[in-house]
Amino acid sequence: MTDPAAGYRLSNVLLGHTGDVRGVAVTLDGSLLSASRDKTAKLWTLDSFHPMAARTYKGHTNYVSCVCAMPPNEAYPEGLVLSGSNDHTICAFHPVTEDLLFKLEGHTNVVCCMNVTSDGRLISASWDSTARVWTGQTESLKLEGHTASVWSVIELPDSKLLVTASADKSIKVWEGSTCQQTLNGHEDCVRGLAGVSPNEFLSCANDATVRMWTVNGDCLGVFYGHSNFIYSIVLLPDKSGFVTSAEDSSVRVWNSDGECQQVIQFQCQSIWAVTALPNGDVATGCSDSVVRVFSKDPARQADSDELAKFDEEVANFGKSKNDDLGEIKVNDLPTMAALLAPGSRDGQTKLIREGGEVICYSWSAEQNQWIKIGPVVGAKKPTEGRSMFEGQEYDFVFSVDVEEGKPPLNLPFNKTDDPYTAAQAFIHKHNLSQYYLDTIATFIIKNAGMENLAPAPQGTFIDPFTGGNRYVPNSSTATGPTSANPDPFTGGSSYTSAAAKKEVADTAAAPTSQVQYHLFEQGKVEVIANKILEFNQASAVPYNDEKINKVVALHNPTVSADEDSIRSLQLLLTWDKEKLFPVLDLLRLALRNKAVNDSICSGPFAEIFIENVLRSCLTNQAPELTRLTALRVVTNMVGLPAGEKLAQDNAEFLLNCATQLTLPKDNPNPRQQVAVATVLFNFSVAYLRGQADLQKIVFPLALTILPRLSDMEAKNRMLRTISNFLSKSNPAMFSQAADKKLADELAILIAEPKTSEVASHLLSILP
Repeated sequence: MTDPAAGYRLSNVLLGHTGDVRGVAVTLDGSLLSASRDKTAKLWTLDSFHPMAARTYKGHTNYVSCVCAMPPNEAYPEGLVLSGSNDHTICAFHPVTEDLLFKLEGHTNVVCCMNVTSDGRLISASWDSTARVWTGQTESLKLEGHTASVWSVIELPDSKLLVTASADKSIKVWEGSTCQQTLNGHEDCVRGLAGVSPNEFLSCANDATVRMWTVNGDCLGVFYGHSNFIYSIVLLPDKSGFVTSAEDSSVRVWNSDGECQQVIQFQCQSIWAVTALPNGDVATGCSDSVVRVFSKDPARQADSDELAKFDEEVANFGKSKNDDLGEIKVNDLPTMAALLAPGSRDGQTKLIREGGEVICYSWSAEQNQWIKIGPVVGAKKPTEGRSMFEGQEYDFVFSVDVEEGKPPLNLPFNKTDDPYTAAQAFIHKHNLSQYYLDTIATFIIKNAGMENLAPAPQGTFIDPFTGGNRYVPNSSTATGPTSANPDPFTGGSSYTSAAAKKEVADTAAAPTSQVQYHLFEQGKVEVIANKILEFNQASAVPYNDEKINKVVALHNPTVSADEDSIRSLQLLLTWDKEKLFPVLDLLRLALRNKAVNDSICSGPFAEIFIENVLRSCLTNQAPELTRLTALRVVTNMVGLPAGEKLAQDNAEFLLNCATQLTLPKDNPNPRQQVAVATVLFNFSVAYLRGQADLQKIVFPLALTILPRLSDMEAKNRMLRTISNFLSKSNPAMFSQAADKKLADELAILIAEPKTSEVASHLLSILP
């Protein structure tokens, strides 16, 4: 990697937006456009070291997701500024007067990407699973074929071919309205595209990879570097390389061979968008509401004070996320919440992020708990070496056979290194499964003569965040089932509501339709309250205990909820997501109270609830307990009309989150699997209650997620989700969507008592 000092450095910081900057684009004269969740787009002048927002464009009723500039034409001699929004429309503005000239209507969901073709037509992509071509103010072409949101659409340079990228993990190449090729290879939602030539293009995705493709479907390369979702990709003007932005707080600059040349770290989590200016500078839109410009030209770089301030902000942000340990990405490691799940076998090891340290734990089958081995230290410089590897001396260079039929990989190791650090670094370097960790570490210990590494004395099971007694959301201290319908994970009563329990009994012989929502209604309120009080006392400005107790009382659906208590609950939801899980667990119960449900899920707070609370909690970057309780909040919010409507209005977002939380690499615990399955089940109930549009979103997701689940209760709920759609639809839909893999899955589930009934029914529909 090149010296960052010789690469891009901060040039300008553009302040003015009050919400996440989701899109950036360049005008013909080199000015910059930005789109924000504050419902505006802005035009920025960049011809001085004191840039300003020269224009602000207002016209949308919801977030502005993307923006682009239409070149001058006969009808509009000064061109147009076009913005796409969550209100499903595209607004066209006069670039100088800021007047809203017209709106393009036709998309039925969020407009998330726009570009202009070589002949001056607008192309747009939407969460409605389509891309569209607009000639003037008329929709002239609709591209249909994707089964999930279309996140990006481009025209290839010097070509009439269009390319679309979708959340269904596929890329399609179009000639007119005809799909010429469907490209598969990405393992998750494809977010961005960049045309390289008439026959080649780049794509980026939530699977943290960039891929190079030909229009014939050949994958020419897979490029790794980012550690999280990649949102945006742009080709540099001189075609010397490309730039990407991601959820890992970074922008990466790559050469044309796909080698990462520079990493630019930011002081915020999400770098939503990146674009390249004609002079080679790079502009970014970020989750902290700021547009930043970076330049390789020293004459356009910020002064030393501004650069030092930027570096300090980045360093401070990084400290809150923990530094890396050697080659281990400490921020990627799980917290102690991961120790709540039992090990899969005796001797299994886990690296855990605990405060500022990385601690190794080993599973004891005999004691049925994780045993602390001790801290993992960073790699130390060797004092003497015997083998050379990549220009350095090591005590050992092991040859490790990872996959049959492929050459072994070299694993360098010094006696002064920690074997778990070395094993983890080896896994990251070669993109291996995390399941190899204990095998590789054991191999190192044995072959380096370190068998005397012994576990530390047994300790108590501590809370992942405070060091106190363990807290498990929706848990019970009972040693056995407390009802005839036991919760498979806590021993408490079932997750289903009272109405749902009756409905299950009524429809036991008819698995094709369940029309009542399932809610998570059990909880130890005293335990939840104690944890909230504990975190409150540790906060910088704690509330008094009386106010906290009034908030806790909202768990009762029949209590009279006063405005002050509801407001206090809303303020508690602004806590850091590391400590938010007991508040979310309380909210899960409180949403059964109509006054609370109305206040949280409608009116001014509803937008904050979706964007600031659920969006940050329903990601794999959130602590395990936080995302689990957030999922249960989503299931319970639908129990009353306000929450039901909010969930349906944000179905695409909530379902995308559920999909991401069931990726195979995440290996979610059983409770999370059940929660995800219940979210989809409740959307299938909404479909039965008249929300017909949910079928095209939820049904294919249920088919996709089902094989990813390992827990039988989660599989049962996902099967019933599928069954709900079939009870009101032509079973041929299922036959067309299903494949042999699904048939094999159903054949296995027939043998499981919990899933046999519904699996048998669904399998009987297959041809």
